[in-house]
Amino acid sequence: MDTRFTVADCRAALYTEVDATDINSALFLPALNEVVEFFTYNGAWKGNTPKVTIPASDGFFTLPRWYSSVLTLRYQRVPRPIFSQFYEFSESGPGELLDTDSFYGVLADMGDGFATQSDIATAGTLRVTIGGAGDAAKVIRLYGTDASGNVIYDTSGNQGINLTTANPSADTTQIFATVTGIQAPANMTLPWTLSVVNGGIPTQIGSYYPGETRPSYKRYRVGKTDEAIHTICRRRFIPLVAETDWVIPGTLRALRYGLKGLAFEKAGQLAEADACFTRALGFLNDEAKASRGGARPMLNITTELSRGVQIGA
Repeated sequence: MDTRFTVADCRAALYTEVDATDINSALFLPALNEVVEFFTYNGAWKGNTPKVTIPASDGFFTLPRWYSSVLTLRYQRVPRPIFSQFYEFSESGPGELLDTDSFYGVLADMGDGFATQSDIATAGTLRVTIGGAGDAAKVIRLYGTDASGNVIYDTSGNQGINLTTANPSADTTQIFATVTGIQAPANMTLPWTLSVVNGGIPTQIGSYYPGETRPSYKRYRVGKTDEAIHTICRRRFIPLVAETDWVIPGTLRALRYGLKGLAFEKAGQLAEADACFTRALGFLNDEAKASRGGARPMLNITTELSRGVQIGA
């Protein structure tokens, strides 16, 4: 874990930056979340670029909820390039990449916003399986298309349908060919799964944690692989909920100046806010340099004559 601090630790140390009169102020957690979100999408500080091992792929893989993108990867002990969503449409590109092909030699970005880890192979009803009786009688809204490719609506003409959970599982009567979105209640207490059911046989297409109210995942097309893929990813912002949640980054001075910057921003003092955020990122960069020690950073240079030449690796 790239931090030593929980929300409770940060509250005790930093609450005066939000509400000096109340250590238990309800304003603290939303403010801390805003600051952590800002840091998560700015910079490559310590803890923001973890190593992630992806199991062997069957055409594509979906990143776990904690990660927003792959920064670099290694397959069969060799570094491989990553290309954007435009790769398959480029005049000098490969054209359409098929999931049935063997490893392409590259990683192709498929975009963000996928609600499940796997696709539905054959249209069927959906089954939600909960982790315990405490999550029964809660409503999950499911969005998608039917076997004819039509968007699914409820009886009121709104996109999506509600499914009330039951222990251990509940099924839709509606047939789904794709799942495009999920809205889950914030008070789920245990992990739960989503499966497509054909002929009474369920096939899991998604698994979710408490707090995942709007699941959204990043996918990459890679072809069929026989070995795990080793990556370095950028962390995705996951809102802090409980006092026991770990806070990343775990640098109190950076968080303090982030909270100061947020206060200035809300007061319309943008120059002061920018100065605080810049100072906060400076603390994170200093920590990253200290953590790196004597290791030399890698520099990638791409020219018309070479692609991905590494200097200082």
